[in-house]
Amino acid sequence: MLTKTATAATLIAAGSIFSAFAADLPSRKAAAEAIVQKIGNWTGVYFGLNAGYDFSATSKTTDLDGMNPANYNGLNGGFAGGQIGANYQIGSIVLGAAGDYSKSWASKTYVMPDTTTMKISSPYVATVRGRVGYDFNNQLLAYVTGGWAGSSLTMTGASIDKATLKGYVLGGGFEYKYTSNISSFVEYRYYNYSNASFPQNMMIADRKNSEVRAGVNYRF
Repeated sequence: MLTKTATAATLIAAGSIFSAFAADLPSRKAAAEAIVQKIGNWTGVYFGLNAGYDFSATSKTTDLDGMNPANYNGLNGGFAGGQIGANYQIGSIVLGAAGDYSKSWASKTYVMPDTTTMKISSPYVATVRGRVGYDFNNQLLAYVTGGWAGSSLTMTGASIDKATLKGYVLGGGFEYKYTSNISSFVEYRYYNYSNASFPQNMMIADRKNSEVRAGVNYRF
């Protein structure tokens, strides 16, 4: 009888110790919640760097009267620059505004009918855009973007002539947040510029192009 009583007491004591030890262990649910809270949402200001490639460009010129059209396609090349922006999150919807400026190396040299050569280049691209996105678990953001775009074309041959381009940009992409401060993104953009004039050559330029870019952001 004494032995049974001692055994029961031992089991009760062991159970109490195990329960106390288990209560001190953090649950997986609590750990997951802590990670999400640490990363936070997308609200805030950010800045960063980007790089990409300008491709499938179609550039066309005509005389000021619309005659003698000439196509200058294949004006492709890489670019690199920086961006700054801000987001505000409402539930799963993320609203934002951003601007960027990139140095471009897109260019191509053409042989003219008189066998002389002419190089056309696009020295830079800049945008001011709005963004609307959908947040997945405070880490993955899918978004669309659009707004104003500016660029230029430089014709280098017997002389140097420049045209300033203004138009619109549309695109979309994904951004992934690694911590509350660091994120990276990849996106596609389409540009369509209004006609601009080359004053020395008495021509009008029309340019459309696509690009892919990727970058990193530091968030505050």
